[in-house]
Amino acid sequence: DDKGRVLNTNALASALLKDAGGLSLRGGQLQLASRDANQALQEALASVLRAQQTGQASVVRALRVTRPQGRPPLGLVIKPVPGPAGVEGQVGPRAAVFISDPLQRDSASQQILGELFALSPAEANVAILLARGLSLSEVSEAQNISPHTARAQLKSIFAKTGVSRQAELVRMVIKSVASLG
Repeated sequence: DDKGRVLNTNALASALLKDAGGLSLRGGQLQLASRDANQALQEALASVLRAQQTGQASVVRALRVTRPQGRPPLGLVIKPVPGPAGVEGQVGPRAAVFISDPLQRDSASQQILGELFALSPAEANVAILLARGLSLSEVSEAQNISPHTARAQLKSIFAKTGVSRQAELVRMVIKSVASLG
């Protein structure tokens, strides 16, 4: 809300907040472990809320949040929440904070990707691993399948998605709504 309070979280955000991995809720506000990172977060939130108050609702901010124990950083995107009606009885500018965790399991994404493009679970896994930056040989090792099977699955994915190159497939996966799952 306009005071920086967290009004709502989904299950994944709640789990990340309990994880002690750089994000926490203090006094009802989202906080980062590092003082500099927290200041950047608060400035980004204030910028988005201020822009919304002045009618510039398209302002979006992004942050990278380092985490302890060598875990990959989280990505945060802060976007205004449009509309005059308040959430939970709140009125005034609001922002949504979207959190991307590279360690998050992709089971929902696999299911959604399969439904979007009529891919089998194995094909959806191949597409997801390619989108993560693995080569086809690394995918075959990670999935414990032969390189021949990986190539056959990739050809099937190409046929089902209408693309003809891995780069096109990666772009399609990254831009698809499967990442929202």
